[in-house]
Amino acid sequence: MRNKARKPERKPRGPGRFKKTEVTRLAKAAIAAGLDVERIEVDLATGRICLIPTKPDGANNAADAS
Repeated sequence: MRNKARKPERKPRGPGRFKKTEVTRLAKAAIAAGLDVERIEVDLATGRICLIPTKPDGANNAADAS
């Protein structure tokens, strides 16, 4: 019998939280919908991606009214 060399076991990298393409797709969709993008926030721990649009001129905000 021949002793076959065993491949070393690979350690899992863990789940991929987000991809650059997801952020790009989100930004393109927001721009296509007519939103102006102020910033995009990515939480690396959870993979949550948030798009924050700019406020339109003359926007009425309840917090600003007081």
